Amino acid sequence: MLIVIEGLDGVGKSTIAKALSTRLNADFLSTPDPSLREARKIIDKEYDDTPLARQLFYTSSVVHLSEKIKHLKEQGKVAVVDRYWLSTQVYHSWKCGGLHFQLSEVVNQIQQPDFTVYLTLPLSIRNARLQSREDNSIEDELTLSKDTDRWLDSAYQLFKTTKIAGHWIEIDASGEVNRIVDEIVEKTTRSKRHIWRQTNQS
Repeated sequence: MLIVIEGLDGVGKSTIAKALSTRLNADFLSTPDPSLREARKIIDKEYDDTPLARQLFYTSSVVHLSEKIKHLKEQGKVAVVDRYWLSTQVYHSWKCGGLHFQLSEVVNQIQQPDFTVYLTLPLSIRNARLQSREDNSIEDELTLSKDTDRWLDSAYQLFKTTKIAGHWIEIDASGEVNRIVDEIVEKTTRSKRHIWRQTNQS
């Protein structure tokens, strides 16, 4: 099973994804892979004026991760991923003014999530969380305007009924971590039961 955690910067994706993977005894993964951290810094700097080239780098990191997920699923394991395909498309659409690569071939070939958990937070709380961090990028800061906050959220929402989202679950991330994880587990379990009933009734 593949569960993807998505949402705007500062909503707590990494914290929730790690806690959920511990709860489910799942493998925690993220894009880009931590091993690419230094390469990412160079790419972000060198490709700052060419967001389409930057998009291809981030796309390659998703394709690479998809292969890892494939092997985990073949072993019957659960993978919880901090950011996946939606983040790549949403943020590059924003950076490119909507003129990003659609890359439908990639969508058709990468591993499809069973669930996308979309974490939401009011802008004021996102702002406070990002201001308390020391490793924010310029891009992080730019997402804190009301217009950009609304734009990014709307872009994510466009994916909620697509196959690359799997089953969409929206969660208010303003609560305590264990409560949020409880809610994710409860909703994914309920959805799996519903899918099982539908399959067996058809």
